[in-house]
Amino acid sequence: TDEKEKLDITRKIAAMYMQNAKIDKAEHYYNEILKAVPKDEAALTWLGEIHSLLGGARSGLAPADIPQLEEAIGYYDKVLADNAEALTPTVNKRIALLKMRDYWQIKKNAADKDEAAAPKRDKKAKAEAHTRSVDAQAKIDELAPRIEVAAAAVTELIKKRQAKMDGGTPAPDQDGGTSGEDAGMPGGEGKDGG
Repeated sequence: TDEKEKLDITRKIAAMYMQNAKIDKAEHYYNEILKAVPKDEAALTWLGEIHSLLGGARSGLAPADIPQLEEAIGYYDKVLADNAEALTPTVNKRIALLKMRDYWQIKKNAADKDEAAAPKRDKKAKAEAHTRSVDAQAKIDELAPRIEVAAAAVTELIKKRQAKMDGGTPAPDQDGGTSGEDAGMPGGEGKDGG
């Protein structure tokens, strides 16, 4: 009857399903947690992980599923909106973004190859392949700043964690100075997202 106890049991059930690779059932229970606690960091992070898995971000050989990856990023962004120093969602978001970039790079490479292979007299095929290449490059260009921001955030959060472990002194920058940033430990992350 206790709400906290119900949430704890729901978390355990969700984790059990994740461990047994029954992600559809795990997703159901994580969503149940969000009904009770809409900003639950651990549940949001795990939902992001589920959609990262479905999007192919956890395997270099798996094909990318862009809508699943976007959904994963959406969950990570919900966590980061309330806790910008949550390391796991930051790292996982970067991984999802890189999987998307790689998807579009493969598409661009294939289009470039098709354009080069098309006979000169087949202007329609060349133009179609060129358009696909340009579109894919536009997606890559659109992702680049998002990846840079995520990569910088990961680096900064790792520096802060290291500084905290070293006693609170910020690690020296590459130029030998200190970063000057607060060396506080990211807090309230809940469980790892993977």
